Amino acid sequence: MPVNHRLRDQRLRRGWSLETAAERLNQLASAMGEKQVAVTASAFGKWERGIHQPRGVYRELLCLLYDATAEELGLFQPPGIEATLEDMNRRMFLQGLGAVTGLVSSATLEPWHRLTAALRQPSRVDRQTVAELERVTAGLEGLEAQASPRALLGAVVGHLNTVAALLQGSLGLTVRRQLCSVAGETAGLAGWLAYDLEDRRAAGAYFRAGIEAAQEADDRPLGAYLVGSSCVQPAYRERPHARLRRLQGHTFGFTTADANPTTRAWLVTLEAEAHALAGNEAASLRALDQAETIIGGAGDEDATRRPRAPFFDRARLVGERGVALARLGRPADARQVLEAALGSLEPEMVKIRPRLLAALATAHVHEGNIDEACCIGADALALADRQQVTTNLQDVRRLRLDLEPWRDTEAVRELDEQLATVGGTEA
Repeated sequence: MPVNHRLRDQRLRRGWSLETAAERLNQLASAMGEKQVAVTASAFGKWERGIHQPRGVYRELLCLLYDATAEELGLFQPPGIEATLEDMNRRMFLQGLGAVTGLVSSATLEPWHRLTAALRQPSRVDRQTVAELERVTAGLEGLEAQASPRALLGAVVGHLNTVAALLQGSLGLTVRRQLCSVAGETAGLAGWLAYDLEDRRAAGAYFRAGIEAAQEADDRPLGAYLVGSSCVQPAYRERPHARLRRLQGHTFGFTTADANPTTRAWLVTLEAEAHALAGNEAASLRALDQAETIIGGAGDEDATRRPRAPFFDRARLVGERGVALARLGRPADARQVLEAALGSLEPEMVKIRPRLLAALATAHVHEGNIDEACCIGADALALADRQQVTTNLQDVRRLRLDLEPWRDTEAVRELDEQLATVGGTEA
């Protein structure tokens, strides 16, 4: 069998090793509900060398992974077998969206532009995949708390492109609203991943496109969640009063009251963080108490996919109280709360740990425990680097600024060396 140069070129174009490509295919399979798929680097290499041909679900997963058709990947397609649903959707998108939007080539569009164009210019399309798309969205969301954002973003963007293509269909009001909800939710997930990778432009655009989809769907819980998601962006960390205005519905019309209980508790916590950033201790602690009351009455809601803040639970709330206390200059209280929160986190909650560790290290700095602060900061940095979440790296950089008066100590110099190895010396 000849070497499959098309398949190999797709991998090399992305700078992936065989191990990375196999890992990302397996993560995508898990998100799609294909629990029995486990591809090794050796098997992936045999596909590229033409020793074996990927068939069935493996061919479909490769098309999703590289956002290409089977033909574009040089994959054998037995005569008489119809193209997969993803291939049909992709062809429909590539052929139709350029004419709809007046653009020469859809390849020039960013994913959020595709979603916005689909929302504004519907055409005819099949309606049979709505339930499946919802299931895929939920599966991708389930990976967000554990997987590296770099590993997950490609699959999420590919899924968003498919939903945007389907939204060109005249499906009737009910089904169109359901698809808009799926689109908005997927765009929100893409926004979070872009935010984790510190791509501020992309994150903001994904959140705005998602909010527009929620408005068309009249999905107020989703809209409230996406407004809260948009408030984590640096512009709203630096302008806490602007964050408060957005959460109160002055920008998009969605308010904290529109959210389901668990999501509402998270949004109130965002308000508490804004008050802490503004130096308003009383308002911050009052909001945290309110969030505690809300989450205490959520009951069994956390077991469902809706609300769309499954990452937020009582342990996360305790952690955010500790972060607020550290920012409010109450290090002893912050340390006690943060140590309890870190001890109660579930093992799969890996992305929040660097944030809480950085806040705990900051509390130690304020108490004069420099060696301990550097040790904890090093742990936070190692986790953040492993997960490639740049916002967590920024937390450690801010910690380093707090340590500047002790820059000549051995502990701080060792932390500087570790920061330098991950490119984290920028303020």
